Amino acid sequence: SADFKCNTTFLGVNVPLIKQCANNYCGPTSVLQVLYGMNFDCSIFGDDLIEQMSTMAGYMNLTPGGNGASYADIHEKLNNYLELDAQGNCYKPRWPGTDSTVALDCISDSLSSGYPSILYFQGRLPNYNSFADHYVAIVGCDYESGLVVYSDCNYNSAYFGIHTAYIDEIYDSVSHWIVFRYLES
Repeated sequence: SADFKCNTTFLGVNVPLIKQCANNYCGPTSVLQVLYGMNFDCSIFGDDLIEQMSTMAGYMNLTPGGNGASYADIHEKLNNYLELDAQGNCYKPRWPGTDSTVALDCISDSLSSGYPSILYFQGRLPNYNSFADHYVAIVGCDYESGLVVYSDCNYNSAYFGIHTAYIDEIYDSVSHWIVFRYLES
């Protein structure tokens, strides 16, 4: 009927859920999730996901059980694989500052351009029982409600999966975080 009007503020991108093969491979795996979600997997060396994770980890100078990826590695590899110009259209880190609305703006701007974001956090996301230093792919958000959908590639099966949390919960629960978002020139 003419009285019915569908109004949604949800933005989302189709990103596969991939489980990391080593406990410190959340960075490389989050990058793989984003690249696969953008149908850009053809040039990553490896016959399967484990080999591709190892390739990406090697590019980031990681070894299983060692240190995790740096935030510089994350946006550099995304931009290199997607052939994005670091001066123009590209992924860049964004510190959310002191307001959760700024973080939600970063996420929704990236998603509305068709690019998933990657969140790096230190702290406790609402579904975590312990402190974490971790990367997740942000695959959706509802700007009006502040609900964020993230794909957690976690090595620990208790945390692996697609999760939701409100931006204020995320903002209040972590001590340090960066949103890697796609910026248009």
